[in-house]
Amino acid sequence: MEKAVIVRMGGEIGVKSNRVRRWYEEKVISDIIKVLKRNNIQFFRVLKYPGRAYIFTEESERAAKLVARVFGVYSTSNCIVTSSEINEIIDVVLKIVSKKFNPGTFAVRCRRSGEHSYRSKDVEKLLGKAILENRSDLKVNLENPDQTIFIEIRNERAYIYFESIRGPNGFPLDTQDPLISIIDETMESVLASWCIMRRGVRIKAFIFDDPSENMNLKCLLNWIPDGIIDVYKSKIVYKSKSHKLLAAIKLAKIEKINGVVSGIRNIDAESIKKLSKFHVSVLFPLIALEDDMIKDWCRYLGLGEYIADEEFVKIEDVELDDLVYEIIRFQAP
Repeated sequence: MEKAVIVRMGGEIGVKSNRVRRWYEEKVISDIIKVLKRNNIQFFRVLKYPGRAYIFTEESERAAKLVARVFGVYSTSNCIVTSSEINEIIDVVLKIVSKKFNPGTFAVRCRRSGEHSYRSKDVEKLLGKAILENRSDLKVNLENPDQTIFIEIRNERAYIYFESIRGPNGFPLDTQDPLISIIDETMESVLASWCIMRRGVRIKAFIFDDPSENMNLKCLLNWIPDGIIDVYKSKIVYKSKSHKLLAAIKLAKIEKINGVVSGIRNIDAESIKKLSKFHVSVLFPLIALEDDMIKDWCRYLGLGEYIADEEFVKIEDVELDDLVYEIIRFQAP
């Protein structure tokens, strides 16, 4: 039996034109390969279909977790691969169930693509019957089962799995122009950067401390396929968010980058209007989001419980401060 990872492409990719969708999906596969190579995971083949990819590797469990951090991926599953012959599927499922299923209730879910002599419902019924005959401590519950086994049949292969790992969805990195993102000690700075990365933007980090000590920067590195991020480290310490924002705008003008990303949530309309005079796009991805969504993303990124930054930002002075910085290429170990 082979092992593989099922990769489901993000739903937003699927609504693009055929040309753009193919480009995005090829980019997702390219990013997945970078992640696997960076983590020394060997793979034997990659099968790609519209909306799906199958990565064959003996380290499928570890690979599924890492690939689930690639932008453009909706979800992944660690799976066992067999032929699409129904008898072989039944034999393999019974072996897995004997080790994996606890006493209680279960369900079988099957989806199928290609030409076969059976329907998806036939597979579910045959597997359910075989499991019941081999495990007297199990009962079928299709509404709310204790455990579920999934079978995805595509052409000559069947992929058997138990769970899916949530991916970030969105678009693959580097499909949009880069932006400068302010990354400080706040959770909001991580979330805002991650939101923009999720739209296909590779950020250039603007930080105010040593990159090796910036935990938020290290968190974001986990979501970059090649593990590399360009960093602008300010040599001036800015105490207020307004000064950090103005410094980032000046940096964008110097480096000829089209926009700045900030995690600020509390800023008045008059201040935003003043910022427009600099002719640099300033993006506040979190400004209209509800706390529940932000809390969910904090847990998803491993940041813990959300602690809101209550500081209100008001741009009093539209003059740009002096800026001294150095450029660093920071790479994950």
